[in-house]
Amino acid sequence: MKRYTETINERLTGRHKFSMVLSGDVSNKRILNVGCWIGWYEKFAIDNRCRSIVGIDTDCGAVTKAMESMKGADFALSSALSLPFRDGCFDVVTMLDVLEHIPKNTEASCLTDLCRVLDNKGTLILSTPNKHLLAEILDLAWYFGHRHYSLAEVKSVLTENGFEVESSNYGGGLYELVSMILLYGFKKLFRMEIPKKRFFDVKRDEEYLGERGFVTLFVRAIKRDRFPSHSCETKPAVGMSYTF
Repeated sequence: MKRYTETINERLTGRHKFSMVLSGDVSNKRILNVGCWIGWYEKFAIDNRCRSIVGIDTDCGAVTKAMESMKGADFALSSALSLPFRDGCFDVVTMLDVLEHIPKNTEASCLTDLCRVLDNKGTLILSTPNKHLLAEILDLAWYFGHRHYSLAEVKSVLTENGFEVESSNYGGGLYELVSMILLYGFKKLFRMEIPKKRFFDVKRDEEYLGERGFVTLFVRAIKRDRFPSHSCETKPAVGMSYTF
């Protein structure tokens, strides 16, 4: 076993890879990535010739690491509940494994603001833990308030806040759940990678890219409501310097 490292190559899993597949052609797109973490989606977008991408996160350490490792993207320390951007700034907004982390009962206001910053007919790519009995029981964080959502719940909050659901998918299975249980223990207790990490990585890829799963819910939605579009501007993010 080796030391745990938070680099894009080591942390990229099937869940992230399917998010890329779901994103489709991002060339020449203006993208906002909500919950950028270490910048893995920014790398994908830049490698696939996006016009521009901004990643935001509330974790100062993650934003700093993303800025250091991912050149060509812009980053800001910002909450999903108060986006520092004007209306219609982006063609695509991604919110991957973030919805479950915002304060409970703020989903509607968050999605309304995401809709606001999207250009007309812009796309939202969203993923979140699926409300499935086995997925909840084997999610250690679920016992401490980590929320899971059903497709019906996600569709409802999206349609009520300016979006039309275009497609939905599920991914991840037992290998995803077992690897996450191992990750909690080995990362927290020993700062080590999990045993047989490469084996689990291959199996997780298969669960997300090949088989139909049940652990993660993915939704692609289109902005339905019309907002006026303006040139994109941002407000300075507290404690960080960036350009846009």
